[in-house]
Amino acid sequence: MKKNNDIDELLSLPILNKRIYSLLGIAKSGGFVSSGEFLTEQSVKAGQAKYVIVAADASENTKKKFRNMCEYYHVPIAFFGDKDSLGHAIGKEFRASLSINNEGFCKKLGGYLEKTQTVDAEDVSADDGK
Repeated sequence: MKKNNDIDELLSLPILNKRIYSLLGIAKSGGFVSSGEFLTEQSVKAGQAKYVIVAADASENTKKKFRNMCEYYHVPIAFFGDKDSLGHAIGKEFRASLSINNEGFCKKLGGYLEKTQTVDAEDVSADDGK
């Protein structure tokens, strides 16, 4: 019988994305998500944020702001999805940034987000060989 981790290794990018958005929705309903630039910044500075997600289509200033802030406060950060999808996942309008304020969700989401970054990097390097 396969363990859950073995199954996670076999997930394709669209399935990983779906799982990430689902987990974000569950985390939001549990009260473990701060969304929007102001609340995300507040949770990072207050030490509540365990992981920050910034939309890949956010402005360069927003990305730089959160990259620098997360580096300073030692909070992991990922650039994932788009503003509409992130907002939709948590039942809001578009959101450029959000923070996960629970260690359990952070570990699971972080693992999935790292896999999407790896898959993206592999796709890029595969395209370079053509």
